[in-house]
Amino acid sequence: MKNEKYWNKRFDEIFKQNINERAIYEEYKKAFDEIEKALKKLHKKFKSQGDITRSEICRSRQYIYILNILNAQNKRLRSSLSNEITETLKKCYEETYIATQKITVSDKENAVHNGEAFAIQNENAIKTALSSRWSGENYSMRIWKNTSSLARDVKDQIVNEIITGRSYKSIALTIKEKYNQSFYRASTLIRTEASAVQNRAAMNAYKESGTQKVRIHSANDERRCLKCKEASSKEYIIGTEPILPLHPNCRCRYIAVAKYSDDEVDNDVINISVKEL
Repeated sequence: MKNEKYWNKRFDEIFKQNINERAIYEEYKKAFDEIEKALKKLHKKFKSQGDITRSEICRSRQYIYILNILNAQNKRLRSSLSNEITETLKKCYEETYIATQKITVSDKENAVHNGEAFAIQNENAIKTALSSRWSGENYSMRIWKNTSSLARDVKDQIVNEIITGRSYKSIALTIKEKYNQSFYRASTLIRTEASAVQNRAAMNAYKESGTQKVRIHSANDERRCLKCKEASSKEYIIGTEPILPLHPNCRCRYIAVAKYSDDEVDNDVINISVKEL
């Protein structure tokens, strides 16, 4: 269906324009570089010694310095990720809501001027969307868990690796993998939360426009899971639809069941960009 193809493409554009994974990656790279330098000094202190106890390592000035770095990183990453994700989700909500309105409203004037209506009427809707918990926890809770887990895992891993006599390069590679895993979790978090917010924005716009039914669009490729495939096989009366996303990194979207034919949708309305509003 033409409208569905257009909407799915627009959904992708909004998603890609607003997610800045590079900025998150740079934060994690900076954090690892700090730890790597401190780790080198700690390893140099103990590499030539024989049997080393955990308490000896933990009392050392170099290890205490690493703990201080980890504590500072934990706060910085938490703040940086929270700010980055919050701004991303706000933009995703606003742009998705406006784009959805362009397709679903029946009055061109409302479609053209809905940016003003959005600013006045939907501030609370954005706050509600950002605080919602699609899987039992909101994104702030998951950020806290991710950064805390990283700090805990790194400090424990460093002690264990030095006690067993591993080389500096070997330890550094292990620690780097911990940072990579944390970055991946952060990337999954922002992608999944952006998907959740986009779908809430679309659903709010559908409800306000009087749309009665939606279906779920899922990517028809080898990455699509059985759960997404099954959810996309039917139409839902609004209020009975599954909550999206269905799982982390889910790519499913709500699509309105068209109440117009393709010819009835004015391309002049559809092609208005968000920046023009």
